[in-house]
Amino acid sequence: MLRFGLIRVGGVMMAAAALALTACSPTVTGGGGGGSGGSGGSGGSGAQGGTGGIGTGGTGGIGTGGTGGGIGGTGGTGGGTGGGGQGGSLPACIDGPEVVLAVDRILIGDTDPNGTPNPTNGWKQYGRNIDGLVSTKESVGLCKPAAGGSPASSYPDGPNGIDNSFGKNVLPIFLGLASDVSTTSNERIGNGEFTYLLSISSLGQEACATSSKLYLGANLGHQPFFDGSDVWPIDASSLTDPADPTSAVCEFSTTAIEQGFVEAGPPGQLDLLLRISDFDMVLPIHHARISMVLDADHMGATAGQIAGVIDTQDLTDEVARVLAAYDETFCDSNSPTLQSILNQLRQASDIMSDGTQDPTKQCNAISVGIGFTMKSAQLGAVVPAAPPPPDPCVP
Repeated sequence: MLRFGLIRVGGVMMAAAALALTACSPTVTGGGGGGSGGSGGSGGSGAQGGTGGIGTGGTGGIGTGGTGGGIGGTGGTGGGTGGGGQGGSLPACIDGPEVVLAVDRILIGDTDPNGTPNPTNGWKQYGRNIDGLVSTKESVGLCKPAAGGSPASSYPDGPNGIDNSFGKNVLPIFLGLASDVSTTSNERIGNGEFTYLLSISSLGQEACATSSKLYLGANLGHQPFFDGSDVWPIDASSLTDPADPTSAVCEFSTTAIEQGFVEAGPPGQLDLLLRISDFDMVLPIHHARISMVLDADHMGATAGQIAGVIDTQDLTDEVARVLAAYDETFCDSNSPTLQSILNQLRQASDIMSDGTQDPTKQCNAISVGIGFTMKSAQLGAVVPAAPPPPDPCVP
């Protein structure tokens, strides 16, 4: 869920961000459009794969590791860097313990990973090269800007082609209205109101492939210690069967661990739940991946990344409903103020909803990158999901 601290837009209360992910389902098994980058070279057991050959614009994503399962090779020309080797290149993780980690800090793009404020360029450190391109304002072959948007605003990527228009173009709108977005969000996590829990099966010390499950952690009832003793309740919305705590909606069937680096896939759909006061928004992040670096003792993780794309229509529909919760005049879809806000969101569109680029079409999605860190935790009992609030526009 992205939990937002309230902010004001045109006299109406909106919200700024903390993040929660409540569901996922596989959507594709590789990167977006274009050919794949070359395979990693043959490495020794647990060694790093070599540099891939020349590809034809494939997206980053999971690279093929060397023999024995090394880190995936660099993607081909136009492609992104591969993730950890998998798909049979790593042996299965066996006889290791289940490791449960809880998010203790969210990085939405206004700070560096160490917490140093960086509202202008912080976003460049979160996300990944989703479309396999390194784009500038002069780039061709990209989708057309939406709602009168400018290529100079929507096209340029972060370093190495990082796609994160959410951080670059959407987040500044919130920061201009509430500069303490990150502080408010992380205070709520620190108060034990919610977290995200990642359970990794049979995690050993060697390079191997396993599976992992993502849960929404419900209210802990006290401030967490983040030392492994916290037993977080599981929100029932995280499960396909509330009676079965192992039935996570969001499961990454291929979770590769190599030299402490974790890459969870295949690309799937993560439902980003935005909770603004008593009103929830659900924004599906398509083509989503999770990566992070485990601590040596597996008691935490750093350099966490969540990357994917949000359909622009999903974003504008949900924001419109939330605004109406604060001011019923926004139930009128023709409200000039409402349309002004929504157009700013539409202009942030930088990619197609399938994670590719198509110069014959208008961009219809917004790339997103979110950072996080995690600490050791335990899974608790399942608790009922909170009921959705009433629709203010329905009599």
